[in-house]
Amino acid sequence: MKTDNFFLPTEQEIQKHTISSLSQYWKNKSYLIAKLPIKRTVTNVMPGTPLKLVPILLPDWAKHCGVGNRLLVPAECNPKKYYGNKSDLWKEIDWFLAIFLMLECWHERLWENKFGPIHSYSFKLRGWDKRAWEHAWVNRIGLFLREWAAHTKKKSAEVLFGIQNKTKIKVTHDVDAIKKTWAIRFKQSVFMLFNAFKAAFKGNFLLALEKKKKFFFFFLIMRIGWFLISY
Repeated sequence: MKTDNFFLPTEQEIQKHTISSLSQYWKNKSYLIAKLPIKRTVTNVMPGTPLKLVPILLPDWAKHCGVGNRLLVPAECNPKKYYGNKSDLWKEIDWFLAIFLMLECWHERLWENKFGPIHSYSFKLRGWDKRAWEHAWVNRIGLFLREWAAHTKKKSAEVLFGIQNKTKIKVTHDVDAIKKTWAIRFKQSVFMLFNAFKAAFKGNFLLALEKKKKFFFFFLIMRIGWFLISY
């Protein structure tokens, strides 16, 4: 989803987008997810705000969807004032917003809008909660919502939505860039030069010479080609 401002879409847009994005978990029955009594949070994320996550304890019937019986959600989805039982906190979370913020890398977008591109360097995201990259939290929330809908119908998720297909990873090709910028030129050239020295140190001088040639070719020529992934 493209954004040209710092403001979140409407609640309806967020809900529609997240349900559609995770439709593989509830094929042809997205209306059951839309009917879940999910609390909606009126909030916004300010540019430059680092991502912070909070753990949410899951009910017994959905603990297998979490890690250590918990799911992590952005702090913005957590109610500012909650005095109830922690075991019931999951009922107060805006799960649609949690999916949206992480799925769309919303904090990262706003960070780059304020501080400039990070060029895929996570260390430039100062104060970031590194747990965000340890597990597929968005997918786990999708599985949780699937279980929640099934629980309300007193059925198993497999009976209500069908058996979840096994995960498949399809390897095609990696397109990191379509334009050769100075940042890419410097980054890739350093990698190539490092590999050249590494090969020479191991006594493989022919490989070192080949890497060195690629280094000069890539650094001096403006075109992007197969050599982006050949080093």
